[in-house]
Amino acid sequence: MAKTQILEITKSRAVKIFEDIGFQTANKWDSIRLQKKLMNLESLVEGTKLSAKGKKRVDEILQARSDGKEVVVTTAEEKVADAKAGKAVQDALKRETERKVNRKKKSKKEKEKVDVEENKSESKSGGKMSKSKKTAKKKIEKSTKSKSKTAAAKSKKEDAKDIKLDKFGSRVGTIQAKINSALTKKPKTMGQLLEISGVKNQQNGHLKNLINAGFVKKTEKGYTLL
Repeated sequence: MAKTQILEITKSRAVKIFEDIGFQTANKWDSIRLQKKLMNLESLVEGTKLSAKGKKRVDEILQARSDGKEVVVTTAEEKVADAKAGKAVQDALKRETERKVNRKKKSKKEKEKVDVEENKSESKSGGKMSKSKKTAKKKIEKSTKSKSKTAAAKSKKEDAKDIKLDKFGSRVGTIQAKINSALTKKPKTMGQLLEISGVKNQQNGHLKNLINAGFVKKTEKGYTLL
C-alpha cells in the first residue's frame, strides 16, 4: 500500500491563506481549526478575488490536494515559542544568580575594609576601639545592609519585567498558559480544551494543580472556572 504523501505548511502560512480569502480573525485560530478549514478550501475560495501572491498560496494547497497529498499544519512555531519562553526564564535565573554572587563579593569587600580600618584604629589606640570608631563601624554596616536590600528589590523588579505570567501564574506562551486560556465558566472536557488550545498532550497534572489552587472545578461535564 502506497504511503500517503504529506505537504507540511506552517501555522503562519495557513493563517495568511485565510486572511487572503477574507477571514480577518484567522490569526486567532489554533492549528486544529486551521487544519479543518483547509479541508474545505475549495468551497471557501470559490468566487473570491485574490492577489497574485494570495492565488499562488491557495493554488499550492489545491494542487497538493489534487495530487492526493495530505496537507498538514505544523506546530513547529508553537514549540519554538515554548522553547523561547523557557530560555527567557533560564536567562533570568542566571542573571539573578550572578547578581547574588556580585552582592556577596561587594559585601565581603566592604566588611574587609571595615576590619582593616578597625585594625589600624586598634593599633593606634593600643587595642581599644574608640566610641567614634564604633559609631563609624555601625554606620558602614547599616549602609551595607541597606544597599544589599535595595539591590535585591531592584533585581526582583527587573526579573518580574522579564517574565510575563497569566492570571493563574503560568508563563505566557507555554503549554500550560494555552490550556488556561481555553478554560471558561462553561465546562469543557479534556478533549475540548486540547482542541481549543492547540495542545496535543493531555495536561491532567496541570489541571489538578489548578483545582488544588482553587481556580478550577471538575464536574461530570468537564473542567470549569470557579
